[in-house]
Parts: sequence; structure tokens; C-alpha cells
Amino acid sequence: MENNTQWLSSFIKGKVLTETEKSALIGMPAGSSYEGYKFWHSRKCTHAGEKAIRVDYTAEYVFRLFKDEKMDGEYIKTDEVELTADEFADALK
Repeated sequence: MENNTQWLSSFIKGKVLTETEKSALIGMPAGSSYEGYKFWHSRKCTHAGEKAIRVDYTAEYVFRLFKDEKMDGEYIKTDEVELTADEFADALK
């Protein structure tokens, strides 16, 4: 059986905000159209370098970006947006 999955990579001039055993919380870079948003991504597909983070994903992947605020000691989502792989890549240009 042939695997025709198309893998893509984008580089983000941002930082990993926090990590769990399986995921990394990544902030969108300053100056992007989604500055202030963040998203969770698999650690297996996240590679932090000295100047940028490489994020690997398939062409069909949907990124779920969100903003949140801390209110009364809890983080509350204030906005969410879904981006296709192409929209995500364009947002980083």
C-alpha cells in the first residue's frame, strides 16, 4: 500500500511557550496576521532551533489557533480560528 501523504514544513520565528509529554504550545510570531494567537502541535512534528521552530504537517492538516486571557486564575479562550495548511503558511509570510 502506497502512502501519498504530502508533508510540508514552516518555520516560525517564535518560541515554544510550554510542552507536555506529547504536545508543544507555540506562539505565532510578532508581525504575523495572527500575532498573539497560539496553537498546540505534536512534539514529534515540532523542532526547535536556535532562531526558529520548524513545524511539520500534512497538506490536509487544520491548525486551530486561539487567544486566551487569564481571569480569576484561569485561562479563558477569547478567540479561536481554524486555518488550512495553506492559510497557515501564508500567515507566516
